[in-house]
Amino acid sequence: MIIGQSRYENWITARWRDCLIQASEAIKQEQRDQLATRIAMATVVETDEIMESRVQFGSRVTVFGIEEEEEQSFQIVSRDESVSGHGLLDQGSPLAQALFGAREGDVVRVLLANGSNSDYEVTHIRKPY
Repeated sequence: MIIGQSRYENWITARWRDCLIQASEAIKQEQRDQLATRIAMATVVETDEIMESRVQFGSRVTVFGIEEEEEQSFQIVSRDESVSGHGLLDQGSPLAQALFGAREGDVVRVLLANGSNSDYEVTHIRKPY
């Protein structure tokens, strides 16, 4: 594994695979081939493979920011999928990395870009819709 690269770097959700396949129908052949290669090389995580007992790639997670006193929910997805919509968190982000393996009730500490720390309590773990 390359330093700075997540073990989930080449993982995608089944929903994102379906979006990529649909998008490939409307683009040029060269781009279509690139998407086909991306899909072929990817580890596709199906919804029924996602546990609700621990945070993992594809999990829908709700956390409570202790310092901010604010709750937020998101699904942990690939970097390219995370730019496609609200409520999607890049698996390589510091928060996602801190959450992997956590259970409901766990508090994780995240090192922020400014050098400070922020604590988050995992309040819910669900399969994606």
